[in-house]
Amino acid sequence: MGTLAVFGIASPLLGELGQRDRFLIDNGITWAGILQLLVVLILLLPAAVAAADWIVGCVAAGLDRIGLPRWTVGWLQGVVPTALLLLLTLRLTQIPIRLKWIWHTEANVNDMIATAIVIAIVGAWLYGRSVLLRRWCTVLSLAALIFPVTFLLQFASLRRAAPAAGPSAPDTPIDNPVPIVFIVFDEFSGTTLMDEQRTIDAERFPQFARLAAMSTWYRNATTVHERTNLVLPAILTGRYPAEDRIDSTPAHYPHNLFTWLAGTRQYEAIVFEPVSRLCEPKLFGETDRPASGQLRCLAETLSCVLPHFLLMQSNLYDLPEIPRSWFGFAEPDRVNREDRRGVVRYSWDFEHGVQANHFLDCLTPGEQPLLAFFHWVCPHSPWAYLPTGHHYAGPFDNAPDDEVWPDTPQASRQAWQRYALQVGYVDQTLGRILDRLEEQGMLDECLLVVMSDHGVSFRPGLSRRQGMGESLPEILSVPLFVKLPGQRSGKVSDRNVQSIDILPTVAEVVHAPLPGPLDGESILDETRPAPLRKRAWLAGKDSVLEPVVSGTKRVIEERIALLGKGEMTTSLRDIGPHPEWQGKPLPGPILPSEEGPRGTGRAAGELDVTLHPIGADTSREAGDFVPAFLKGTISGHRKGATREERQRELVWVVNGVVGGTTWSYPYNDAERWELMLPESVARAPGGPVELFAIETRPGGGFEFRKLLSIQELPRPWSADSPPAT
Repeated sequence: MGTLAVFGIASPLLGELGQRDRFLIDNGITWAGILQLLVVLILLLPAAVAAADWIVGCVAAGLDRIGLPRWTVGWLQGVVPTALLLLLTLRLTQIPIRLKWIWHTEANVNDMIATAIVIAIVGAWLYGRSVLLRRWCTVLSLAALIFPVTFLLQFASLRRAAPAAGPSAPDTPIDNPVPIVFIVFDEFSGTTLMDEQRTIDAERFPQFARLAAMSTWYRNATTVHERTNLVLPAILTGRYPAEDRIDSTPAHYPHNLFTWLAGTRQYEAIVFEPVSRLCEPKLFGETDRPASGQLRCLAETLSCVLPHFLLMQSNLYDLPEIPRSWFGFAEPDRVNREDRRGVVRYSWDFEHGVQANHFLDCLTPGEQPLLAFFHWVCPHSPWAYLPTGHHYAGPFDNAPDDEVWPDTPQASRQAWQRYALQVGYVDQTLGRILDRLEEQGMLDECLLVVMSDHGVSFRPGLSRRQGMGESLPEILSVPLFVKLPGQRSGKVSDRNVQSIDILPTVAEVVHAPLPGPLDGESILDETRPAPLRKRAWLAGKDSVLEPVVSGTKRVIEERIALLGKGEMTTSLRDIGPHPEWQGKPLPGPILPSEEGPRGTGRAAGELDVTLHPIGADTSREAGDFVPAFLKGTISGHRKGATREERQRELVWVVNGVVGGTTWSYPYNDAERWELMLPESVARAPGGPVELFAIETRPGGGFEFRKLLSIQELPRPWSADSPPAT
């Protein structure tokens, strides 16, 4: 019985747990917790199962003595082995689904469970009848030791510590331990900040211009990878990313900025690390979680995981919810917002304003120089913020559904505008960080590094993340500003700089030897020849590029032609087909609504025009929401409608005047559209909101066919307020 318990319960749980590095790190699981778990799964659990089987056997024997039918006694004796065999057979019957021989449907899952039950009953009957089978299970118990041994080796690899050598050793102090403020934005192309002269658009991004006036701006800086989980280790280790080390943990990258500075014992730190896991809390003095708390965490989580694992993580049944941390996502509820030092791990997509405010509160001088590291996953999608900091969308109100833009430009144009608005929010937040450093007397004396991990592209038909062809200038380019201690005047450098050059630059500023052999080099000595080529991993390939990426000027000109220049806080440019109509009444007659728009082949009543509900993060204050984003679909076209028949010009009228114009574009068998309204329009008092299709009159001019009418701009939905269309 104990062997069946190990194979049926302990084996799958340990196998899954051994692959969850982030879960183990985030929950502070140490050797103490792991050894307790193994005692429970390998010793106590089999003993409990054997005891249960013995008790059932005693009860069955007693029932047999009082004359109950033998078949009843036999079935009772088979309860425990049947249950254990069911756990095993559930895993075996999943094989056709896991290998995709059959689809993961409700019917197939139910068939899988029924088959497993039959096999388990037959197996338990054979187990009770066959002495040879029971002896074979006893011998097999020796093989059960493989699972804990394998798991211990996996955990030992995770907990592998960096060698105490070089500047990371406690007895190797650095000569110039200045405060270090290190800010890494996410999915932020450096070209976004530039005007036609490749200078910073100071009117649109005044805080970046302010930073440039006191630092060195490396405007040819580029990333070395298009994925955050590989770029961050490159930034923090000074080494090119290793494709086989996809999880950014200390086991994979033992020598990094955090282990190095923690080893000097000369810094206190506040580290916001929502994606990578390179800084362990104990590096800067935090104590381990009590062993009892570790075991409780493991038990609670694994009890939720087991039924999902046995039932193919099916959503067909009412199963307990698995904690987010199991999947590598930090759980914001566990963050103590009063913490001012240590490691803080919000989920990357958790309320950006809360994270920024928490980081600002942590920027205070201490007894030792401060290392303040802030990875802020912004302006990364979802694009949901206006430059004022107000939000207008939820975490899933974005296109494309995957990382590839539709081959028509409408979707990427709208997204480009929303991204630019969110960069305005980043600019505002940067200004608050500079103000805070100035207030605390830290700005002049600190080494300040502001950069991004990688860029983002808005090329129709291409990936927003993978660097290839026309998307290269946007994805490779990253903003990089380095303000040295005491620096007060700005400078622009066109030196060939990459992500791997940051750590050696920090080492030069603090007057320390490099922490091991690095691929990057310090960017401070302008007399030193810069690398003649760039190297980056793009679309899965190791690429060698020219030091100045071609196409940058084209990208800047296209962005300015679409989005214009100048501030975006109070005004928003209509990027639709008729921006000249904004703020005016419709310039033409409204047609009868009985007929559908031209090209649909349907009457208006046969079309399904849907205004999609806008989600909202319930952690945000309701007053922060501005209904400035509208999106929806038009479906119900005639069968075989062409792509051209599924794209049209649209206009939204708010309170009798045009709020904005847009295009629809083909989406599956329907049309999809999005539109950003100016904040002044979105904040206007409630009134009728109408959607019209724009049609050209045969003799010239325009006419309009109403598609949808609502009483006011939609408010956000949440778990307490479900969506409505």
